[in-house]
Amino acid sequence: MSERHTYVRNTLLLLAANALVLAVGFVARPLIARLLGPEEYAAFALVLSTAAALSIYLNFSLNLGLVYRVAKKPKKAGEYNSTVIAFLVLMSAILLLPAYLLLKIVAPVLGDLGFFSAFVLAVALGLLAILEAMQQGLKKFNQFGATQAGSGVLAAVASVAGAILLLNGFLVGALRAVAVLAVTVAGLLYLKRFGRITRKAFDEVWAYSKPITFAAFASTLIAVVDKYFLAAFSSMSSLGYYDISLALVSATLPFTVSLTAVMLPEVSRYPKKILSYYPRIAAANTVLLTGFGLCLYYYADIVVSLLLGSEYIAGTVPLLRILALALPVMSFINLNNTTYRAIGMPKATAFYAVSLVAASIIFNWLLVPQYGAIGAAFATLATYLVIAVTGTVMLWRHVKVGIRKTVFQLALFALFAAGYWLLENPGFTVKTILLLAFGLATLALQRKLVAELIETVKSFNLFGGGAK
Repeated sequence: MSERHTYVRNTLLLLAANALVLAVGFVARPLIARLLGPEEYAAFALVLSTAAALSIYLNFSLNLGLVYRVAKKPKKAGEYNSTVIAFLVLMSAILLLPAYLLLKIVAPVLGDLGFFSAFVLAVALGLLAILEAMQQGLKKFNQFGATQAGSGVLAAVASVAGAILLLNGFLVGALRAVAVLAVTVAGLLYLKRFGRITRKAFDEVWAYSKPITFAAFASTLIAVVDKYFLAAFSSMSSLGYYDISLALVSATLPFTVSLTAVMLPEVSRYPKKILSYYPRIAAANTVLLTGFGLCLYYYADIVVSLLLGSEYIAGTVPLLRILALALPVMSFINLNNTTYRAIGMPKATAFYAVSLVAASIIFNWLLVPQYGAIGAAFATLATYLVIAVTGTVMLWRHVKVGIRKTVFQLALFALFAAGYWLLENPGFTVKTILLLAFGLATLALQRKLVAELIETVKSFNLFGGGAK
């Protein structure tokens, strides 16, 4: 079986899992927002973003080193796994009180219930990151896909049920934590990779993670900067409008993570392969996200009306259009970070991550106090654009990865996005014609990539599961 065949097969497994997560999430998050209303949904959003940030502090980014070490030494996977889990449990106990006292000052709107929900969810997410790191490093992508799908779907179902029964954003967040924890524990037991807890295993994982970890302590704030600024300088309802817009825009990002997840262990072993992987993944990411971004940009009013209802139209449609413009460059954050990690440059990953947060703080500080949610949306667009361009240029200068087709695709997206305003808010028919024209132009531009994909898919024996 060829390497390209194997890569496409594993990627398709993850894409199938993420298609399910996308479908469920694209419906579930708006439904939760609709059931809770803007203010209670904002409370739910604060729990999710705070938990995402806290989880990094609890596991010190050891999951990143875990992927690398397990890919290098799969026979020691059990020892690495048990050691990293033990560290997460220890840090959760140590940081519980300091985290509580800090968030009392930084985000008082959370209160005791909000903090409890966020902390439990953070522990669950930390364990989930360890499980996924193990599966990724061992190249068990069928299990990796099942974990992503299972955690995403069960978390969505639990959250919707909580929104119906509890009508409290903080409690809905706690219920989501229970769902994620259940899937993670089941996945770890099924994987059956446990071993001795050793100082040597910790030192090996820590040696890789160390340059990333301290930068990650700052970079993880990207999950909360915009929301904390809105909570402090605007209103909870504006935070709710902003977060649901961002959730709709970000729904497709797990697809792009699927492409890099399969790449990481292979490039970790053979770094020169990045010259083949990067241009193809960058182009595929950009094709997918420019298409989805343009759909959201053109049909924002219809999407909001159908998924969220009239209560959200005025507050959400303008934000959704702004954030849709940022979507195509968002994937470069993950792609570039993963590339630096795969080729053994964790310090570059750290610098890149800290720069992202610094830019976010600056843009939100400049825009949110005066413009509220609109300012936060423009701050997000500016942050991702500046850091994605800078990071890609830095990577190109260091590794000489190919980005020409990607640049052309982004230019095509910009042209069709600008056409919306040049035609003075065109109607549904004209927008649909423009979208079809964009699709045809994309096929023509990316014909080589499409041909490679078709050729590889044709080589699958769909009924036997192997190559002909």
